Amino acid sequence: MPAKARHVRRYLRGTDAVAALLNEVQRRDELLQRVRDAIPEALRAHCKQASLRDGLLSLSVDSPAWVSRLKFLAPQLVDDLRKVDLAVNDCHVRALPEAALGRAEDRKAATFSPPAAADLLIQAADAIADPELASSLRRLANSLSKRAAAE
Repeated sequence: MPAKARHVRRYLRGTDAVAALLNEVQRRDELLQRVRDAIPEALRAHCKQASLRDGLLSLSVDSPAWVSRLKFLAPQLVDDLRKVDLAVNDCHVRALPEAALGRAEDRKAATFSPPAAADLLIQAADAIADPELASSLRRLANSLSKRAAAE
């Protein structure tokens, strides 16, 4: 066994095509981190991919429910990213296809349940600036929790 082990990435970088792919992955990871730093904490975990091409920031989220929230925040996000010297002119948000989010067995396990729905409603309420709407979502989550407990 060699005295000092080397990471496989070092050998892969020896190939131009693979090195270019690894550099692109690293750039996208850094961009994703900058985007996550610029959005509310409640949305960060839901933002899964980011890319920037010709001034168009493309974001992918894990659920259609988060698409509308990020679209609402897009103008402010574009302004914030410009302030950190990113050449962003517009933002496009889309939901990832279910196949990209995991295996079918995992998705089956995540079928609807009132407690899970209540948790999602609370997460959505935490991410919403409108106190009246957030309060309504929390009341709905509370109703779902009570209904689940009664069943």
